[in-house]
Amino acid sequence: MLRFKIDENLPIEIADLLREAGYEAETVWSEQIQGFSDIELLGMTSRPSFT
Repeated sequence: MLRFKIDENLPIEIADLLREAGYEAETVWSEQIQGFSDIELLGMTSRPSFT
């Protein structure tokens, strides 16, 4: 299943829409990882242990 991490530059409502469509979606705000660069987020979220 695809999992989405919604960046702070996108409306948080996108996470709700994705969840309603059956996907896993979280925001950087809910995970308290806002403010990181895209490269840093990619490194964090591409690890197999990232939940």
